[in-house]
Amino acid sequence: MTSTEAYNIITSKPSHSINTGGLGFYQDAIKTAKIFYKRIKEIQNPHESQEALALRKMLIAMAESKTIPQTNKRQ
Repeated sequence: MTSTEAYNIITSKPSHSINTGGLGFYQDAIKTAKIFYKRIKEIQNPHESQEALALRKMLIAMAESKTIPQTNKRQ
């Protein structure tokens, strides 16, 4: 899976949180995915960068993990 495919999977779902186990908990998965994806695209040689590789792995883990739907309980 590429970072673009992972990004599209994450952003195609409604707003949600994700717990990826060892990689962390993300309150707003869509916002986090946008930040990671934008940073990957800013890197000069993403195929040679350790940072881009790490961000790609996190995006894929987020896309493959189960989501936690966000609810607004303060209404």
